[in-house]
Amino acid sequence: MRDKFQGFYQPNGEEIKAAWEDKGTLFVFDTSTLLNIYSYAEQTRTDFFNILEKLQDQIWLPYHVGLEYQRRRLEVIKEEKNIFLKIHNCLKKIEKVFESDFKKLSLKKRFPELYKETKELHEKIALAIDSYSARVKEWDSKQPCVRSHDVIRERLTTIFAGKVGCIPSQAWLDNIYEEGKQRFENKVPPGYMDYGPKKDITFSYAGLLYKSAFSDLIIWKQIIQEARKEGIKVVIFITDDGKEDWLYIINSRGKKKIGPRAELREEIYREASVNFFIIYNTADFLEAGRSILEVAVQESSIQDANTIFQRNLAELYNERLDRQIQNNWSNYLTNLSAINLDKFKIDEQFKANLSKYFNNKYFNQLNKIDFEKIWIDFLNNYKAQLNNDLKNYILHKETNLRNDDDNDESDENE
Repeated sequence: MRDKFQGFYQPNGEEIKAAWEDKGTLFVFDTSTLLNIYSYAEQTRTDFFNILEKLQDQIWLPYHVGLEYQRRRLEVIKEEKNIFLKIHNCLKKIEKVFESDFKKLSLKKRFPELYKETKELHEKIALAIDSYSARVKEWDSKQPCVRSHDVIRERLTTIFAGKVGCIPSQAWLDNIYEEGKQRFENKVPPGYMDYGPKKDITFSYAGLLYKSAFSDLIIWKQIIQEARKEGIKVVIFITDDGKEDWLYIINSRGKKKIGPRAELREEIYREASVNFFIIYNTADFLEAGRSILEVAVQESSIQDANTIFQRNLAELYNERLDRQIQNNWSNYLTNLSAINLDKFKIDEQFKANLSKYFNNKYFNQLNKIDFEKIWIDFLNNYKAQLNNDLKNYILHKETNLRNDDDNDESDENE
């Protein structure tokens, strides 16, 4: 069974430990892993780099990962810096409550004693805000900005010197694009979840034309090429891309990530003759580095990496869900617009619910429909259908990420 269906078998604990200790194991890093370093606390970065240096002779970076990192680095730095600006704006809003909202209440004239207590409260909160602002400035000062010297990139440049894959040819890339269309139409991993009109972005670098929709497949093919080299027995891929076109995910009392897709294992075993293909996210990589390599890694670093990983999953999930809702909502509007029969005035509470839970840019299209001319029976049916979709949407959005967060606890209980 194992010989015939090797892609479905996950290496056991002893095999994984042996792989980490074997010099024939190649540790490959994804773009998401490198970019997430900018979101980590300083201790997390230190622990991550310590493990990389411990594995110095076994690490490798696909050329396309390096290219993606360089192209997206400044945007990530900008987004991380914006967090501190948002914190500052939030603190200003708190101050405005006392400077404006409380002032409008005229407490000094109406309730002098209450005014006195309010003033004392303001002073205490102002002191707390000043103390908190000082801590925020400390964090902000440690965070790279788009014009400052990037110490993170400098460290990565040193660590991966001589360990980046070769530049591809245009002919090789064009073959990937053609093969990718066939793979994605049949949902062959990886990368099919990035395929579509909104992901169809092209860019050029060093005289080569790249199509962003095929980025994961390009990286995968470059990994296979490197894995063919003599002496490589195991490939360990560290990525914070948690999509199901990389990982086998099953919903069993919450979403459980079992490991790499069987198709990926089978392909790399067949194409490169390696013994195992293993995927880690950064948090798991830090944990394994601590337990197997005995590198000093703080528990806070593992938690920090896991928090960023879960945050990225949440953003990805919401993006996909909103896109799905957009597609469904567009279909509803198309059908509703085609109706021009009896009179019907839409339920105001129903409209309010739609406005609250659906993206406003789709809800606003309701204003373009003359509801006085819509067939009452038809719209009643549609109303029931939309209410059901709305209910499922809300429940799904509220519970999905909670299930992910409960995964570790469920595994321990089992």
